[in-house]
Amino acid sequence: MSTRVTQAVTAVCFLGMTAMLLGARSGAVAAQADRWSVVLTTAAGQPQDVWVTGMGNNTVGWRGGGVLCLGRLADGVPEGQRATLQANVVQGGVIGPDGTPVAPGTYQFLDFDAGELIPYTVVAGQTFYVLLDIYIVESNFPVLPTGTRFALMFVFDAVLGNQSVPMFTFVNFGGGFEPFLAEGILKLILTSHP
Repeated sequence: MSTRVTQAVTAVCFLGMTAMLLGARSGAVAAQADRWSVVLTTAAGQPQDVWVTGMGNNTVGWRGGGVLCLGRLADGVPEGQRATLQANVVQGGVIGPDGTPVAPGTYQFLDFDAGELIPYTVVAGQTFYVLLDIYIVESNFPVLPTGTRFALMFVFDAVLGNQSVPMFTFVNFGGGFEPFLAEGILKLILTSHP
């Protein structure tokens, strides 16, 4: 991917984050919002390359997207391998009231740093999800060639505001969602709008 395209994608993501920050409210999440705004990005001092913004609901639809860069900062990526993933937000909300892409329950997610499985419990009414349609723009990974499409879903505790929180991902290559990674701490800005 060219430097200009990368700069453009980064600029759009940061403009979206700034716009959503201006309306941020904090506190416990409402059971269901007329419209959600969400920003997922790299937390201060954390080694990730994640920039995703979205606004909408599952009735009218979502607008937003971003980029995930796999490379030297990503857990478990071998030296010299890299991929650029285009992300489009297609669903999101509180598990239960806004949809149930995965059943409530405790799942095990791989933590590459610790080399172990980390449990996270998806709770109806308390867990937020952001479902992304992923397109591999550029890759030298043998298992993720350029042009591959799949679904990636971030889940985390649903609390309104601006904070750094642990996040977990599910992946779906066509056979249903499976627990994937304990992503570590990401920056979250979550707001609801009547």
